[in-house]
Amino acid sequence: ESDWMEVQTGSKILLCSDGLYDMVDNQTIYEYLGAEEDIISISKHLVRQAIKNGGEDNITTGIIWFENDN
Repeated sequence: ESDWMEVQTGSKILLCSDGLYDMVDNQTIYEYLGAEEDIISISKHLVRQAIKNGGEDNITTGIIWFENDN
């Protein structure tokens, strides 16, 4: 699937497999993406949560963070 969207400085986009998406609810994903600034920590927390929730499939995450140029 593809689409165009505008992003702002500080925006984070999560790319993930169904191993994460099927095991962690959207609200929890939003909370992790908004609570941490370190995208490596966010990915680790999300993978751990998916495993804790049953980890029924491969779990892959990728986060794009649009930082300020300064």
